[in-house]
Amino acid sequence: MPMLKCRLFSGTNWFTLTPEGMRNLGFHLAAKQAIPAQRSLSGILRVSHQYDVVVIGVGAAGSATFFELARRGARVLAIEQFYPGHDRGSSHGESRIIRLAYFEHPSYVPLLSEARRRWVDLDKTSKEKVFLTTGSVEIGFPGAEMIRHSLDASRRHKLEIHEMDAAEIRRRFPAFQVPDDWTGHFQPDGGLLIPEAAVRRYVDAGARLGGKLITGTKVKNIRSRANAVELEIEGERITTNSVVVTAGAWLKELVADIRLPLTITRQVVGWFEPLRRPSNFDAGALPVFLLAAPDDAYYGFPNYCGSGLKAASHIPGRPLSGANDLRQDATVEDEKGIRHLLRRYMPDGNGPLVKMQTCMYTNTPDGHFLIDRAEHDSRIVIASACSGHGFKFAPVLGEILADMAEQKRPAFRVEGFSANASQRLPPVPDLV
Repeated sequence: MPMLKCRLFSGTNWFTLTPEGMRNLGFHLAAKQAIPAQRSLSGILRVSHQYDVVVIGVGAAGSATFFELARRGARVLAIEQFYPGHDRGSSHGESRIIRLAYFEHPSYVPLLSEARRRWVDLDKTSKEKVFLTTGSVEIGFPGAEMIRHSLDASRRHKLEIHEMDAAEIRRRFPAFQVPDDWTGHFQPDGGLLIPEAAVRRYVDAGARLGGKLITGTKVKNIRSRANAVELEIEGERITTNSVVVTAGAWLKELVADIRLPLTITRQVVGWFEPLRRPSNFDAGALPVFLLAAPDDAYYGFPNYCGSGLKAASHIPGRPLSGANDLRQDATVEDEKGIRHLLRRYMPDGNGPLVKMQTCMYTNTPDGHFLIDRAEHDSRIVIASACSGHGFKFAPVLGEILADMAEQKRPAFRVEGFSANASQRLPPVPDLV
Protein backbone atom coordinates (compact mmCIF):
# COMPACT_ATOMS: atom_id res chain seq x y z
CA MET A 1 0.00 0.00 0.00
CA PRO A 2 1.53 3.37 -0.96
CA MET A 3 2.47 5.73 1.82
CA LEU A 4 1.46 9.33 1.17
CA LYS A 5 2.31 12.60 2.80
CA CYS A 6 -1.18 13.63 3.89
CA ARG A 7 -4.36 12.01 5.03
CA LEU A 8 -7.99 12.69 4.28
CA PHE A 9 -10.73 11.72 6.70
CA SER A 10 -14.14 11.43 5.05
CA GLY A 11 -17.09 9.75 6.68
CA THR A 12 -15.60 6.64 8.28
CA ASN A 13 -12.40 6.27 6.23
CA TRP A 14 -8.90 7.50 6.93
CA PHE A 15 -6.56 7.71 3.95
CA THR A 16 -3.04 6.54 4.69
CA LEU A 17 -0.29 8.98 5.69
CA THR A 18 3.09 7.61 6.82
CA PRO A 19 4.19 5.04 9.39
CA GLU A 20 4.74 7.82 11.93
CA GLY A 21 1.36 9.35 11.20
CA MET A 22 -0.22 5.89 11.49
CA ARG A 23 1.20 5.57 14.99
CA ASN A 24 0.17 9.09 16.00
CA LEU A 25 -3.39 8.51 14.83
CA GLY A 26 -3.69 4.95 16.06
CA PHE A 27 -6.63 5.80 18.29
CA HIS A 28 -8.69 6.50 15.15
CA LEU A 29 -7.43 3.63 13.07
CA ALA A 30 -8.42 1.06 15.64
CA ALA A 31 -12.02 1.37 14.47
CA LYS A 32 -11.47 2.41 10.86
CA GLN A 33 -9.96 0.82 7.81
CA ALA A 34 -7.07 2.66 6.21
CA ILE A 35 -7.30 2.61 2.43
CA PRO A 36 -5.01 3.97 -0.28
CA ALA A 37 -5.59 7.44 -1.68
CA GLN A 38 -4.96 8.55 -5.24
CA ARG A 39 -1.62 10.20 -5.89
CA SER A 40 -1.24 13.43 -7.78
CA LEU A 41 1.77 14.00 -10.04
CA SER A 42 3.60 15.64 -7.14
CA GLY A 43 3.16 12.55 -5.02
CA ILE A 44 0.60 13.90 -2.56
CA LEU A 45 -3.15 13.87 -2.32
CA ARG A 46 -4.80 16.31 -4.73
CA VAL A 47 -7.82 18.21 -3.47
CA SER A 48 -9.32 19.87 -6.50
CA HIS A 49 -12.86 20.94 -5.69
CA GLN A 50 -13.94 24.13 -3.97
CA TYR A 51 -15.14 24.30 -0.38
CA ASP A 52 -17.49 26.62 1.44
CA VAL A 53 -15.07 26.93 4.36
CA VAL A 54 -11.57 25.68 5.15
CA VAL A 55 -10.53 25.53 8.80
CA ILE A 56 -6.77 25.72 9.43
CA GLY A 57 -5.70 24.19 12.74
CA VAL A 58 -7.67 21.44 14.46
CA GLY A 59 -7.24 22.13 18.15
CA ALA A 60 -10.06 23.15 20.47
CA ALA A 61 -11.61 25.99 18.47
CA GLY A 62 -10.76 24.49 15.07
CA SER A 63 -12.28 21.08 15.75
CA ALA A 64 -15.44 22.64 17.20
CA THR A 65 -15.75 24.93 14.16
CA PHE A 66 -15.24 21.98 11.81
CA PHE A 67 -18.02 20.09 13.57
CA GLU A 68 -20.41 23.06 13.61
CA LEU A 69 -19.96 23.78 9.91
CA ALA A 70 -20.41 20.11 9.01
CA ARG A 71 -23.54 20.02 11.16
CA ARG A 72 -24.94 22.90 9.12
CA GLY A 73 -24.29 21.02 5.88
CA ALA A 74 -21.42 23.21 4.68
CA ARG A 75 -18.73 21.81 2.41
CA VAL A 76 -15.99 22.09 5.00
CA LEU A 77 -12.36 21.00 4.96
CA ALA A 78 -10.08 21.09 8.01
CA ILE A 79 -6.30 21.05 7.65
CA GLU A 80 -4.03 20.08 10.55
CA GLN A 81 -0.24 20.22 10.16
CA PHE A 82 0.25 17.48 12.77
CA TYR A 83 -2.63 15.26 13.93
CA PRO A 84 -5.70 15.80 16.15
CA GLY A 85 -4.69 15.82 19.80
CA HIS A 86 -0.98 16.39 19.14
CA ASP A 87 1.35 17.66 21.89
CA ARG A 88 2.94 20.60 20.06
CA GLY A 89 0.35 23.29 20.69
CA SER A 90 -2.23 24.28 23.29
CA SER A 91 -4.90 21.54 23.18
CA HIS A 92 -3.26 18.62 24.97
CA GLY A 93 -2.26 17.60 28.48
CA GLU A 94 -5.08 15.29 29.67
CA SER A 95 -7.18 17.98 31.36
CA ARG A 96 -8.44 21.54 31.06
CA ILE A 97 -10.35 23.62 33.60
CA ILE A 98 -13.83 24.97 33.08
CA ARG A 99 -14.86 27.55 35.67
CA LEU A 100 -17.75 29.99 35.62
CA ALA A 101 -16.53 32.41 38.31
CA TYR A 102 -14.35 34.31 35.85
CA PHE A 103 -11.91 36.92 37.11
CA GLU A 104 -10.76 37.82 33.57
CA HIS A 105 -13.97 39.79 32.85
CA PRO A 106 -17.70 39.38 33.65
CA SER A 107 -18.59 39.35 29.94
CA TYR A 108 -17.13 35.84 29.61
CA VAL A 109 -19.69 34.33 31.99
CA PRO A 110 -22.63 34.02 29.52
CA LEU A 111 -20.29 32.34 27.04
CA LEU A 112 -19.08 29.98 29.77
CA SER A 113 -22.59 29.06 30.89
CA GLU A 114 -23.53 28.11 27.35
CA ALA A 115 -20.22 26.32 26.77
CA ARG A 116 -20.71 24.25 29.91
CA ARG A 117 -24.21 23.23 28.81
CA ARG A 118 -22.81 22.06 25.49
CA TRP A 119 -19.92 20.19 27.11
CA VAL A 120 -22.46 18.29 29.21
CA ASP A 121 -24.44 17.42 26.08
CA LEU A 122 -21.29 16.36 24.23
CA ASP A 123 -20.25 14.15 27.13
CA LYS A 124 -23.63 12.40 27.12
CA THR A 125 -23.23 11.42 23.46
CA SER A 126 -19.53 10.51 23.60
CA LYS A 127 -18.09 7.04 24.11
CA GLU A 128 -15.09 8.64 25.81
CA LYS A 129 -15.39 10.81 28.91
CA VAL A 130 -15.13 14.46 27.87
CA PHE A 131 -16.34 16.42 30.92
CA LEU A 132 -16.32 15.74 34.66
CA THR A 133 -18.00 18.04 37.19
CA THR A 134 -15.72 18.62 40.18
CA GLY A 135 -16.60 22.17 41.14
CA SER A 136 -13.96 24.88 41.09
CA VAL A 137 -12.25 26.57 44.01
CA GLU A 138 -10.29 29.82 43.91
CA ILE A 139 -8.00 30.70 46.79
CA GLY A 140 -5.85 33.76 47.36
CA PHE A 141 -3.81 35.94 49.66
CA PRO A 142 -5.39 39.05 51.24
CA GLY A 143 -6.27 41.57 48.55
CA ALA A 144 -5.72 39.17 45.64
CA GLU A 145 -7.19 40.69 42.49
CA MET A 146 -8.20 37.27 41.21
CA ILE A 147 -10.51 36.71 44.18
CA ARG A 148 -12.07 40.16 44.02
CA HIS A 149 -12.79 40.10 40.30
CA SER A 150 -14.00 36.51 40.31
CA LEU A 151 -16.52 37.31 43.04
CA ASP A 152 -17.63 40.40 41.14
CA ALA A 153 -18.32 38.37 37.97
CA SER A 154 -20.18 35.74 39.99
CA ARG A 155 -22.41 38.28 41.69
CA ARG A 156 -23.18 40.13 38.48
CA HIS A 157 -24.39 36.94 36.86
CA LYS A 158 -25.99 35.48 40.01
CA LEU A 159 -23.84 32.36 40.06
CA GLU A 160 -24.02 30.02 43.01
CA ILE A 161 -20.92 30.80 45.03
CA HIS A 162 -19.73 29.73 48.50
CA GLU A 163 -17.24 32.07 50.16
CA MET A 164 -14.76 30.59 52.65
CA ASP A 165 -12.14 31.71 55.11
CA ALA A 166 -8.87 29.80 55.49
CA ALA A 167 -10.19 27.51 58.21
CA GLU A 168 -13.13 26.42 56.08
CA ILE A 169 -10.88 25.93 53.03
CA ARG A 170 -8.64 23.61 55.04
CA ARG A 171 -11.60 21.75 56.53
CA ARG A 172 -13.56 21.35 53.34
CA PHE A 173 -10.59 20.69 51.04
CA PRO A 174 -7.80 19.26 53.22
CA ALA A 175 -5.41 19.04 50.27
CA PHE A 176 -4.82 22.78 50.89
CA GLN A 177 -2.85 24.17 53.81
CA VAL A 178 -3.13 27.93 53.36
CA PRO A 179 -2.29 30.80 55.75
CA ASP A 180 -4.93 31.95 58.22
CA ASP A 181 -5.56 35.30 56.52
CA TRP A 182 -6.30 33.82 53.07
CA THR A 183 -9.80 33.51 51.61
CA GLY A 184 -11.47 31.68 48.76
CA HIS A 185 -14.72 30.56 47.19
CA PHE A 186 -16.22 27.44 45.67
CA GLN A 187 -18.39 27.36 42.54
CA PRO A 188 -20.14 23.98 42.05
CA ASP A 189 -20.48 24.09 38.24
CA GLY A 190 -16.75 23.96 37.52
CA GLY A 191 -14.99 20.86 36.32
CA LEU A 192 -12.36 19.33 34.10
CA LEU A 193 -12.38 18.68 30.37
CA ILE A 194 -10.41 15.95 28.60
CA PRO A 195 -8.87 17.89 25.68
CA GLU A 196 -7.66 15.05 23.47
CA ALA A 197 -10.99 13.23 23.80
CA ALA A 198 -12.92 16.42 23.07
CA VAL A 199 -10.94 17.15 19.92
CA ARG A 200 -11.36 13.55 18.75
CA ARG A 201 -15.10 13.71 19.40
CA TYR A 202 -15.54 16.89 17.36
CA VAL A 203 -13.36 15.60 14.52
CA ASP A 204 -15.12 12.25 14.32
CA ALA A 205 -18.59 13.81 14.50
CA GLY A 206 -17.73 16.41 11.87
CA ALA A 207 -16.37 13.75 9.52
CA ARG A 208 -19.45 11.57 9.92
CA LEU A 209 -21.52 14.60 8.90
CA GLY A 210 -19.54 14.93 5.66
CA GLY A 211 -16.62 17.14 6.66
CA LYS A 212 -13.17 16.39 5.25
CA LEU A 213 -9.90 16.46 7.19
CA ILE A 214 -6.32 16.53 5.96
CA THR A 215 -3.57 15.91 8.54
CA GLY A 216 0.20 15.98 8.40
CA THR A 217 0.06 18.88 5.95
CA LYS A 218 1.06 22.50 6.48
CA VAL A 219 -0.69 25.39 4.76
CA LYS A 220 2.04 27.46 3.11
CA ASN A 221 0.07 30.48 1.92
CA ILE A 222 -3.37 32.05 2.01
CA ARG A 223 -4.07 34.24 -1.03
CA SER A 224 -7.04 36.48 -1.62
CA ARG A 225 -8.53 36.20 -5.11
CA ALA A 226 -11.45 38.06 -6.59
CA ASN A 227 -13.94 35.21 -6.34
CA ALA A 228 -12.38 32.94 -3.72
CA VAL A 229 -9.64 32.46 -1.17
CA GLU A 230 -6.82 30.20 -2.32
CA LEU A 231 -4.66 28.03 -0.08
CA GLU A 232 -1.37 26.42 -1.03
CA ILE A 233 -0.47 23.10 0.57
CA GLU A 234 2.77 21.50 -0.61
CA GLY A 235 2.39 22.34 -4.27
CA GLU A 236 -1.39 21.87 -4.42
CA ARG A 237 -4.03 24.57 -4.33
CA ILE A 238 -7.41 24.60 -2.64
CA THR A 239 -10.08 27.23 -3.29
CA THR A 240 -12.72 28.16 -0.75
CA ASN A 241 -15.34 30.83 -0.10
CA SER A 242 -13.89 31.60 3.33
CA VAL A 243 -11.17 30.51 5.74
CA VAL A 244 -11.12 30.18 9.53
CA VAL A 245 -7.58 30.33 10.92
CA THR A 246 -7.42 28.67 14.33
CA ALA A 247 -3.72 27.92 14.12
CA GLY A 248 -2.77 29.09 17.61
CA ALA A 249 0.86 30.10 17.83
CA TRP A 250 1.21 29.74 14.03
CA LEU A 251 -1.44 32.41 13.38
CA LYS A 252 0.86 35.22 12.25
CA GLU A 253 2.73 32.92 9.88
CA LEU A 254 -0.52 32.66 7.92
CA VAL A 255 -2.09 36.10 8.47
CA ALA A 256 0.70 38.65 8.69
CA ASP A 257 -1.30 41.89 8.87
CA ILE A 258 -2.70 41.43 12.38
CA ARG A 259 -1.99 44.72 14.14
CA LEU A 260 -2.31 43.31 17.64
CA PRO A 261 1.08 42.06 18.89
CA LEU A 262 1.10 38.42 20.03
CA THR A 263 3.59 36.72 22.31
CA ILE A 264 4.17 32.95 22.41
CA THR A 265 5.27 31.57 25.77
CA ARG A 266 6.49 28.18 26.90
CA GLN A 267 4.43 26.71 29.76
CA VAL A 268 5.19 23.61 31.83
CA VAL A 269 2.76 21.39 33.71
CA GLY A 270 3.60 18.58 36.10
CA TRP A 271 1.87 15.53 37.56
CA PHE A 272 2.74 14.34 41.06
CA GLU A 273 1.98 11.31 43.16
CA PRO A 274 0.53 12.50 46.50
CA LEU A 275 2.92 12.04 49.40
CA ARG A 276 0.30 11.46 52.11
CA ARG A 277 -3.48 11.01 52.33
CA PRO A 278 -3.93 10.43 48.58
CA SER A 279 -7.73 10.31 48.83
CA ASN A 280 -7.70 14.07 49.53
CA PHE A 281 -6.47 14.57 45.97
CA ASP A 282 -9.06 12.43 44.20
CA ALA A 283 -11.70 13.98 41.96
CA GLY A 284 -14.39 13.46 44.59
CA ALA A 285 -12.46 15.43 47.20
CA LEU A 286 -10.44 18.06 45.33
CA PRO A 287 -12.02 20.45 42.79
CA VAL A 288 -10.14 22.04 39.93
CA PHE A 289 -8.44 25.07 41.43
CA LEU A 290 -6.77 28.44 41.02
CA LEU A 291 -4.46 29.70 43.73
CA ALA A 292 -3.11 33.25 43.83
CA ALA A 293 0.05 33.55 45.91
CA PRO A 294 1.96 36.83 46.40
CA ASP A 295 4.71 35.66 44.03
CA ASP A 296 2.88 33.43 41.53
CA ALA A 297 -0.53 32.14 40.41
CA TYR A 298 -1.21 28.45 40.00
CA TYR A 299 -3.87 26.18 38.62
CA GLY A 300 -4.41 22.47 39.10
CA PHE A 301 -6.52 19.34 38.88
CA PRO A 302 -7.40 16.41 41.08
CA ASN A 303 -5.91 12.97 40.52
CA TYR A 304 -8.23 11.81 37.77
CA CYS A 305 -7.87 8.24 36.45
CA GLY A 306 -4.64 7.70 38.37
CA SER A 307 -2.57 10.23 36.42
CA GLY A 308 -1.61 12.16 39.56
CA LEU A 309 -2.17 15.63 40.96
CA LYS A 310 -1.61 18.05 38.07
CA ALA A 311 -0.42 21.62 38.66
CA ALA A 312 1.29 24.52 36.90
CA SER A 313 1.89 28.24 36.99
CA HIS A 314 -0.61 30.36 35.07
CA ILE A 315 1.84 33.24 34.71
CA PRO A 316 3.14 33.48 31.11
CA GLY A 317 6.47 31.68 30.90
CA ARG A 318 9.60 32.09 28.81
CA PRO A 319 8.91 33.73 25.42
CA LEU A 320 9.47 31.66 22.30
CA SER A 321 10.61 33.24 19.06
CA GLY A 322 8.24 31.02 17.11
CA ALA A 323 5.78 28.17 17.52
CA ASN A 324 8.20 25.64 16.07
CA ASP A 325 10.62 26.30 18.94
CA LEU A 326 8.48 24.40 21.45
CA ARG A 327 10.11 21.21 22.67
CA GLN A 328 9.13 18.59 25.22
CA ASP A 329 12.12 19.68 27.28
CA ALA A 330 10.86 20.25 30.83
CA THR A 331 13.74 20.56 33.30
CA VAL A 332 14.49 20.18 36.98
CA GLU A 333 14.13 23.96 37.31
CA ASP A 334 10.62 23.74 35.88
CA GLU A 335 9.81 21.05 38.43
CA LYS A 336 11.12 23.25 41.26
CA GLY A 337 8.79 26.05 40.21
CA ILE A 338 5.73 23.80 40.48
CA ARG A 339 6.93 22.24 43.73
CA HIS A 340 7.00 25.71 45.24
CA LEU A 341 3.18 25.56 45.18
CA LEU A 342 3.05 22.06 46.60
CA ARG A 343 5.62 22.59 49.33
CA ARG A 344 4.00 25.76 50.66
CA TYR A 345 0.27 25.25 50.07
CA MET A 346 -0.38 21.55 49.25
CA PRO A 347 2.36 19.70 51.20
CA ASP A 348 0.61 16.31 51.16
CA GLY A 349 0.70 16.47 47.37
CA ASN A 350 4.44 17.07 47.19
CA GLY A 351 5.34 13.50 46.30
CA PRO A 352 7.27 11.84 43.47
CA LEU A 353 7.13 13.42 40.04
CA VAL A 354 5.08 11.34 37.59
CA LYS A 355 5.80 13.37 34.46
CA MET A 356 6.05 16.89 33.02
CA GLN A 357 4.88 18.31 29.72
CA THR A 358 5.30 21.60 27.86
CA CYS A 359 2.67 23.54 25.96
CA MET A 360 2.24 27.09 24.64
CA TYR A 361 0.21 30.16 25.46
CA THR A 362 -0.40 32.58 22.59
CA ASN A 363 -0.92 35.84 24.45
CA THR A 364 -2.45 39.16 23.53
CA PRO A 365 -1.15 42.24 25.41
CA ASP A 366 -4.33 42.47 27.51
CA GLY A 367 -4.84 38.75 28.14
CA HIS A 368 -8.12 38.45 26.20
CA PHE A 369 -9.02 36.49 23.08
CA LEU A 370 -8.48 37.52 19.48
CA ILE A 371 -11.53 36.94 17.27
CA ASP A 372 -11.85 39.08 14.15
CA ARG A 373 -11.55 39.18 10.39
CA ALA A 374 -8.29 39.75 8.55
CA GLU A 375 -7.80 43.41 7.81
CA HIS A 376 -7.13 42.81 4.11
CA ASP A 377 -9.93 40.28 3.48
CA SER A 378 -13.13 39.81 5.51
CA ARG A 379 -13.46 36.26 4.17
CA ILE A 380 -10.51 35.26 6.39
CA VAL A 381 -11.61 34.79 10.01
CA ILE A 382 -8.95 34.70 12.72
CA ALA A 383 -9.40 33.20 16.17
CA SER A 384 -6.35 31.83 17.84
CA ALA A 385 -4.77 33.90 20.56
CA CYS A 386 -6.66 32.75 23.66
CA SER A 387 -3.98 33.79 26.17
CA GLY A 388 -3.99 30.48 28.02
CA HIS A 389 -7.68 30.30 28.94
CA GLY A 390 -9.55 29.42 25.75
CA PHE A 391 -10.13 25.66 25.64
CA LYS A 392 -13.24 25.70 27.82
CA PHE A 393 -14.99 28.01 25.33
CA ALA A 394 -14.60 25.67 22.33
CA PRO A 395 -18.30 24.81 21.83
CA VAL A 396 -19.37 28.44 21.61
CA LEU A 397 -16.27 29.48 19.67
CA GLY A 398 -17.24 26.86 17.09
CA GLU A 399 -20.62 28.48 16.61
CA ILE A 400 -19.20 32.02 16.57
CA LEU A 401 -16.57 31.17 13.97
CA ALA A 402 -19.01 29.20 11.82
CA ASP A 403 -21.32 32.23 11.81
CA MET A 404 -18.48 34.54 10.82
CA ALA A 405 -17.31 32.16 8.08
CA GLU A 406 -20.83 32.15 6.66
CA GLN A 407 -20.96 35.96 6.83
CA LYS A 408 -23.61 35.90 9.55
CA ARG A 409 -23.86 37.98 12.69
CA PRO A 410 -22.16 35.93 15.45
CA ALA A 411 -24.48 34.25 17.93
CA PHE A 412 -22.51 35.86 20.77
CA ARG A 413 -20.90 39.27 21.08
CA VAL A 414 -17.21 39.36 20.18
CA GLU A 415 -16.50 43.07 19.78
CA GLY A 416 -14.27 43.07 22.86
CA PHE A 417 -11.96 40.57 21.15
CA SER A 418 -11.25 42.72 18.12
CA ALA A 419 -7.80 43.08 16.56
CA ASN A 420 -8.34 46.83 16.95
CA ALA A 421 -6.84 47.67 20.35
CA SER A 422 -9.24 50.59 20.91
CA GLN A 423 -12.27 48.25 20.86
CA ARG A 424 -10.96 45.61 23.22
CA LEU A 425 -12.00 44.79 26.78
CA PRO A 426 -10.03 46.30 29.69
CA PRO A 427 -6.90 44.25 30.48
CA VAL A 428 -7.21 41.06 32.51
CA PRO A 429 -6.41 41.86 36.18
CA ASP A 430 -2.85 41.18 37.30
CA LEU A 431 -2.47 37.90 39.19
CA VAL A 432 0.62 38.93 41.17
